[in-house]
Amino acid sequence: MLAVLPAEHPLSELETVPLKLQAKEPFILLEEGHYYEPLKAFRSLGVTPNVKYTIHDDYAIMTMVEVGLGLVCKMSECPTARDIFANQCKFLQAG
Repeated sequence: MLAVLPAEHPLSELETVPLKLQAKEPFILLEEGHYYEPLKAFRSLGVTPNVKYTIHDDYAIMTMVEVGLGLVCKMSECPTARDIFANQCKFLQAG
């Protein structure tokens, strides 16, 4: 899994962002496709993410992360999104 967070976020200094730490942050849930996979991962650790938004569009989510509205945990990345948002967002392993 991939954690996507604002480049200046304190957790962006980590190589891997633990799900238990992500659960404490404002969270943006991707509604499309892998909607339940991140939730299953959180549940397996006995934590519930602080879901603030549930969004259907990858690019809308990336823009929301960019402006600091929350972070997202995705099963895979969109290479184009990484190119577009590389300076504003960090793409890190989620664990």
